[in-house]
Amino acid sequence: MRSISYTRHGLHSLLAIKTHEEFHDYLIGDAIRRLFATRDELRVRSLSILSICADWKDAEGLRKFPFKSITLSGIHAPSERLLGIIEQDARIRYERQTAEHLSFDSRSFDIVFCKEGLHHLARPVLGLYEMLRVCREGAIFIEGHDGWLNRRLEHFGLSSKYERDNEGNANQRSNYVFRWAKTHLQSLMNSYYLDSGWHIQLTCGWMGSRIHFHRHSLVRNLGITVGWLASAIPGFEGNYLTAIIHPGDDLPVDPRGPPRSVVGSPGKTHDFV
Repeated sequence: MRSISYTRHGLHSLLAIKTHEEFHDYLIGDAIRRLFATRDELRVRSLSILSICADWKDAEGLRKFPFKSITLSGIHAPSERLLGIIEQDARIRYERQTAEHLSFDSRSFDIVFCKEGLHHLARPVLGLYEMLRVCREGAIFIEGHDGWLNRRLEHFGLSSKYERDNEGNANQRSNYVFRWAKTHLQSLMNSYYLDSGWHIQLTCGWMGSRIHFHRHSLVRNLGITVGWLASAIPGFEGNYLTAIIHPGDDLPVDPRGPPRSVVGSPGKTHDFV
């Protein structure tokens, strides 16, 4: 079974978001709860999770769930706030790693998670491949959604196309805001897992500071409600996407395995690392 299903965020949940902390907490918590809802057997297991491109917000959100271990990774040294959380919770550890080339062995973690981190990478698809490589049960990412209306908003300068001097990027490089669509994921999964029976659950919606943190509650609630109604229309699904990927069972050979030798000119071989 190779399939992708769509669902929407609940209107009541969206209306309840009023602060940045509530916004991040909702996105992280909703994604984990949706994974457990689709895989009941995971609820009773002691699971490990890796969060890439992570900071203190990921630690705060993930520590609320009964994971046996929570590994965070990122390209910068941990912040003081993150170090304080690590001191409070023995399950949490942090490693400085680039998401495009993780040092972990294949299938090292039950779940691999990334919230708004892939678009900071120079090679976002490579980051997702790495997530799939090191996960056993599922990979979750939260990123921008590529839909018809989003492309029109970008065209008229009403939606961000690039991020400049971002502290989350290596050397504070500017980056293109890579947005994901169903077709991207379908092609990627068919390439990586082929006929393994993978399934993806996509949850879309209109979210962000322009909507949820408006100083007038009437304008805020009206904007959230209009966005929620519009998300039911094809092409208008939203600017945010949560992808829960249930991988297959035919993971390709790890490309960083033993070097391959191929025949070159007579009597000579070349090693490709």
